[in-house]
Amino acid sequence: MGSCFSKKRTLVVPESDSLKDALGSDLFFPDQHQFVESCVPQAFSFRSPIMNYIYDNPSSPEVYQKLIRSCKIFYLKNPILVIQNLSYIHGKGWRYCIEDECLGNCAKCKEIKMESIQGKIWLAKTFRVCTCPFTDEHSNLASTFIPKIYRYNANELIIYQQKLSYNDLKFLSTGVKECFLSCFVVKYDNGEKVSHEDIIKFFSSDTKISK
Repeated sequence: MGSCFSKKRTLVVPESDSLKDALGSDLFFPDQHQFVESCVPQAFSFRSPIMNYIYDNPSSPEVYQKLIRSCKIFYLKNPILVIQNLSYIHGKGWRYCIEDECLGNCAKCKEIKMESIQGKIWLAKTFRVCTCPFTDEHSNLASTFIPKIYRYNANELIIYQQKLSYNDLKFLSTGVKECFLSCFVVKYDNGEKVSHEDIIKFFSSDTKISK
């Protein structure tokens, strides 16, 4: 089957104009036409059903990043933005970083405009949402962000001054090994508050929880 790969070995992860706007002007992202024109044909040894499975089911963020750097067709077939550390910090907005110990405000953090992103998001390590008190218009920010998530592999969760539903926290707690929860409210669909005892049950026994 036909495919394509970059004519250059160095490849900035290709994205749409919306992602270029989201991540800022310090990086260059080709438009769709430039991106496709930079590809050349390649024939894979696997049949179409196998290749389609590979396109749609990357096993990990690391594997996906290697695939799209080796051949652009993997991105064209399944465009995903992999983010290691994603934070919303009051007064600074959404920020992403590749530093393992980043708290959302280090020198390497970059602003990202979520409203400009139309593709999928794969959270790979940390998800942090820290806003002002519940009167703030962003008190439901963590909940409204969940539909944007393609895959969730975060092992660290930080929630501060947020309102969450029972199902929201159930989703965000999946696979988490370290969790910080403070000044938050979790409610069932009927509006009743979820008890702290029931909240703890979301997390595995080896999860480190602080507040």
